[in-house]
Order: sequence, then C-alpha cells, then structure tokens
Amino acid sequence: MKKYIVYSLCCWLFFSSCNDWLDVKPNSQTEEDEMFTTYEGFRSALTGCYIKMKNRSLYGEYLTMSHIESMANLWYVRFSGDVEDAFNKHDYKNESAKSAIAEIYDGLYNVIVQANSVIAHLDSDGGCIDDEVSLGIIKGEAYALRALCHFDVLRLFGQMPQNPVRRVALPYAEEVSIKQLPAYYDYAAFCGKIESDLLTAEKALEGIDPVLEQGIAYGENEEILHNYRGLDLNYWAVKALQARFYLYTGRPEAAYAAAKEAFKATEAKKPVRLSGSADVANKHFASPSECLFALSNNELIDYSIDVLGNPGTALKNGYCITKDMFGRLYADVSGVAHIKSDVWDQNTPDNSQVRQCVVKKYYYDDSKSHNDDELLTKLQLIPMIRMSEVYLILMETTTNLEEANDLYKAYMLARNVGDAQPFTALPAVKTFVTNEMRREFYAEGQMFYTYKRLDTKRMMFADEDAGEEAYILPLPDSEPVH
Repeated sequence: MKKYIVYSLCCWLFFSSCNDWLDVKPNSQTEEDEMFTTYEGFRSALTGCYIKMKNRSLYGEYLTMSHIESMANLWYVRFSGDVEDAFNKHDYKNESAKSAIAEIYDGLYNVIVQANSVIAHLDSDGGCIDDEVSLGIIKGEAYALRALCHFDVLRLFGQMPQNPVRRVALPYAEEVSIKQLPAYYDYAAFCGKIESDLLTAEKALEGIDPVLEQGIAYGENEEILHNYRGLDLNYWAVKALQARFYLYTGRPEAAYAAAKEAFKATEAKKPVRLSGSADVANKHFASPSECLFALSNNELIDYSIDVLGNPGTALKNGYCITKDMFGRLYADVSGVAHIKSDVWDQNTPDNSQVRQCVVKKYYYDDSKSHNDDELLTKLQLIPMIRMSEVYLILMETTTNLEEANDLYKAYMLARNVGDAQPFTALPAVKTFVTNEMRREFYAEGQMFYTYKRLDTKRMMFADEDAGEEAYILPLPDSEPVH
C-alpha cells in the first residue's frame, strides 16, 4: 500500500482535454494548499477523482466492459491464451492478468488518496466555502467516493461475504500523509468503515442537495452552481450505493430501507424514470434517463468500439456473445419484445464471418452532429448506478409478494413486456432478479459481484464450477501478507 500512496501523492496530476483547471499540477505542498483556498479549488480536486475513475484501468473499461465481465464468464472466448482468456479461467497468476489487477488496485487507491486530500482540507480549510449547500456537497461527495472505491476493493479482493473459508484483511486508507500508512482491517471492521463513510456522505447531502428539488440534470446554465447532479454522487446515488452495500454484506432489511429512500427519486418534482423505448429509439443505449450516477467520458467512443466492437462492422478483437448465449440470456422474458434486447446488434460478423452479438451500450455514430448536452449527459455515459438496480434490490429484499409484483409489473412495462405473469412466491422473484441483473448490466461490471454475493458455484456461461479462488483476486505482489 505504501507504494501506491507515495505514487499518488507524488504524481497527483489532473489531465483532460476539456477542463482548463486541469492545467494545474499541484506537485508541491504549497501548490496543493493553494488549491484548497476556494470552492472552485475543492470542486476541481473532486472532479479530479471522477476523471481518475474514468481511466480505462478502472471504470472506463476494466471494471465495466472487459476484465470484470470476463471474470463473470459473460463473454464468448474467441482467442485462447490472451488476458481475457486468463480472466475467464480465473487464472490470476497469468502475468498479464497480474499486471491488470495491480493497475486496478493502484487506480482505486489513487482515487481514494485524492478523496482523502479533499476531506483533510475540508477540516482545515473548509471555512473558505461560505455556502452551506456547496460545503455539504463537497463533503458528501468526497466521503461517498472514498466509500465507493473501498467497497469495490472489498468486492474484488475481499473474502466471500457468505461462509468464507479464507479470511482477507484489507487496508482502509483515511489519511494522506505517507508517514501514517493505512491500517489493515478484517472483513467486519472494513465493512464498518465503508458504512460509516456512506452515512457521513448521506448526512452531508440530506436536505441540501439540489437534486432533491431540481432533479438529476437541469440544464447547462453557468448561473446554476450545481449542474448535472446525475454526473456526481448525489443524495439519491448515495442511498442507492448504501442499498448495494447492505445487500452485498447480507443485510436485506437495511438494503430495502436504503433502496426505498432512493426510490423516492421516481416521485420527485423532476422524477427519475426507468429507461424504456424512448432511450432506445433515440439510441441512448446507456439508459441515461435512469442514471442516478454516471461518468461522462468524451474519449469513450475512441476506444469502446475496439473493446466491444463496431455494430455491423467486422469484429476484430472486440468482445461479443454468440447467438446461443443471447438466446439463453433472454429465454425467460420474451426476448423479442424486451426493449433492452435492442441494446444488442445480433448480426456483427467475426473474422470467420460468423454472426455474433455485440453490445451497443457505449456506441453512437460520431460522424453525425450531436449537441453538447446530448453528448455530455446521454451518449458519452458510463453508468455507475441506475434506477433499475434500485427496483431489483427492492424486489429481492421485500417480504411482501404484492409489492414485489407491483414493482415487477412496472419494471417489465418499461422494458416493453406487458404480458409478464405475476409471481406466486418470493423465491421466484429472487431467481428473476439474478437473471435480470445479468441481462441489464452487461458491460457495466455488476454480475461478478452478484455471483460472489450469492456464492454461485456455476456461472451461466461457465464450463466449470467456481470456488473461492475464482472470487478473490490476489493482492499485488508488493503488498504485505496479512
């Protein structure tokens, strides 16, 4: 861990083609301190966290489109011996896989270190922000970012949440100074730290977040201080993240309560609706209308077509699924009618001219003209938390069959399936939720965590059972053994 903290402190660079403040490079303590003398400086530091999260070694690719999905056996393995074949086989000793895992670990703690810098300066310099709303947003987002990244460290490198045989201690980083290295915590204590940060974030945002009154995105207007709250960790997103955390750690009642609060976004003045036919018709395949938190990445189209293929164009090295896999994926939900099946192109030829299925979630035609607002909030999006997940968590955790069926009916209507038959027992609801998670979040990196949470022995497209060794990524070689 020392290696990554030193690296993050010494190389705290912000870079992007579209933000002037990114020319600022706080390479010294003096420059860093000067950054935290205004609200704009704090905002820039937080924006730097989001930019780091968009890196391809994190949510820009590895933890959404490629490696994480291969670990869930979601892609058709076309080439043996490459890094994705290694991840598909859970061969984490493979040198290319080890390198990618180290990049992920490094990247997550890099974001954490930067969030910690914001938190530390809030304590010492937060008085420069005289607006209560702005101060609460900075604090809430910083703690939420720290919690989110630590949570994914837990889901990737931590022990099984159910009946673990192998125990894993992990570092929870709360300091910036390299003189005070983070302590390692067992599973329960590490979870306690995440929960504490999530509750702190909630308290900071509760009642003051403009998202409560103005909605997720309320227009590009320089006079509005807090635009596009759906691109940041707002109050609704924090509640949904809490629900995700409680569900993973085996606390269904708490997950239900948090999801119920996030569900209120559907009843707000400017409600968040489930994505349906309108998004698909407009070729907004990343479901922007239901994103509670997303990363906007103007470089996404430059590489996503290499990773996931260019629909209809000969597939080279991109990831895909076979038509048989597609059929199994949608077997129990009227696949022809299910609106999300349109997020797939089912006729993209591979090198052998075999027609494969490629996901269009991150694809748009960049040869056509798109206004800045559509690009920023609809086409260049990497979804991080969506309202569909809130629905599915509520369905899984409710103890009321009638409520589960009401949620299911509304959910399937949004997916253009109007003839879905109600469930007669709650266990069937849970089965549906697992299958729908697989369909809904392809190339978003959520299914591996679902399999791990449920201690799934045989993943849908796997050739063999998965044990603990498949679900617990090894810490980088430079990390001490605990």
